Amino acid sequence: AASPSTSPWPRRGSLPGWDGTLRPPRRRRRAALGNTKASSLGLATPARVQREYNMWTWDYSDQQSFRINYRVMGPSNGIPILLTHGFGANLNHFRFQYDALLATGKYRIYAMDLLGFGASEKPQGNVQFTMDLFAQQIADFMTSRQEQLEEDELPQQPWILVGNSMGSLASLQATANDHP
Repeated sequence: AASPSTSPWPRRGSLPGWDGTLRPPRRRRRAALGNTKASSLGLATPARVQREYNMWTWDYSDQQSFRINYRVMGPSNGIPILLTHGFGANLNHFRFQYDALLATGKYRIYAMDLLGFGASEKPQGNVQFTMDLFAQQIADFMTSRQEQLEEDELPQQPWILVGNSMGSLASLQATANDHP
């Protein structure tokens, strides 16, 4: 047996915060920050998050319609921008971008939960979750919002599509299919 002075392991109490056991010392993040607020440290504070915002009824086919959750912010005459999340996420994925986009005062921001994600309807049965389905959802959403803008007698503007992961592929496919 090795003597205590030649052991490869540190002695109990020789490392700050280590009690000699194999588990790491407990650290508390809050204690490290003290009572300092995130804003005073220069950290971004996200826009208020909730699960459900507005519901749009998507008429997918003659026999199927789905309730789709979406969020809208910004001036009604702003350039429309649609933020589409990726796999396993929801419209709150972009919560840190909302305030930055709103601060410009130029954009009408839309963020939408894709079918089966977030607070949007989760259909059971024979719905095939494909990129074609999601691209069609994006295109139909833009068309319905554009019709609403025309009803409000606001000028028609080209859309900006922003997607993350799967949302970017669906957005790209929606534009490739000659949608607005």
